Amino acid sequence: MPTGRKKKPDEIKRLEGNPGKRPLNGSAPMPTGCAAKPPYVTGHAAAVWDQITSSMPPNLYTAVDSVVLAAFCVASGQYRTATETLAAEGLTVVSAVSGDEKPHPALQAQTKALTAISLLGARLGLDPSSRASIVMPRAAKLANKFEGLLGVKSESKKAGA
Repeated sequence: MPTGRKKKPDEIKRLEGNPGKRPLNGSAPMPTGCAAKPPYVTGHAAAVWDQITSSMPPNLYTAVDSVVLAAFCVASGQYRTATETLAAEGLTVVSAVSGDEKPHPALQAQTKALTAISLLGARLGLDPSSRASIVMPRAAKLANKFEGLLGVKSESKKAGA
């Protein structure tokens, strides 16, 4: 598995003026379709899915992002369940075999879920530093700064000039 920095998408390189002057890929795949909530994303995980998809810009997540987004939501549900269990039962349990206190099994589940949330959240742009690196396509600029103000196209466009 390759190590080091992840490659920047061509769009980001273009916006930066291609400082390395290396040839751009130009044929990188562009995923399409909308992210669809899988049937196994239920309960708290479904609520997290709905919150994320309604909060992030439209068309940010495509069909190929569904699995990663679902994994994030499921991990969030597991984190919540583990946290509620620990709040109700405490951080330790008494071993049935030896009678000794040991860490509650939900503590390990909580830690694993939090690790997954951190990793997947960064990949999905859900933390502030990751969000800052997301570049959304810009809307087409209006030919005239007043065009669209009253819902009427400018005369130069109507005349074909």
